[in-house]
Amino acid sequence: MLKFSFANLHIDPDTTPHHELETPIGQVANFFADFRVTAGGTEIYADDSFPIVEFASQLARWLRDKIERGDEFSFESMFFEEPGEFSIALRTGHWKASSKIHPSPTGEFSTGELKDSACTFLDKLRERCKDDFNVELVAF
Repeated sequence: MLKFSFANLHIDPDTTPHHELETPIGQVANFFADFRVTAGGTEIYADDSFPIVEFASQLARWLRDKIERGDEFSFESMFFEEPGEFSIALRTGHWKASSKIHPSPTGEFSTGELKDSACTFLDKLRERCKDDFNVELVAF
């Protein structure tokens, strides 16, 4: 199973006026968290200051528009110099995940398993942003 997890969801209150958090761009640019991705118990990605809403918006768009076509997901961030920090690709009938720190494709996930895991992550992130910051995510 592929698992997306996060902790320490935060913004920089000194540089982020609350009204910016009401726009998709403001949300993408200002929410960060400790982020981990595991596949079958193996950590394949970890970052302690990860642009969590930027990732979530790209993941949600991919789930909505591209997963059924078998298109690869590759996270590209305005905060990273190079693309492909984390990716998910269809290989031999199963989805496999990889990252810059774990480049060897890992796991074997069905489309249904991948959707369930991603939607659980997205729902938790929406809930935490609402509960902790009183912000309704509109970025995805």
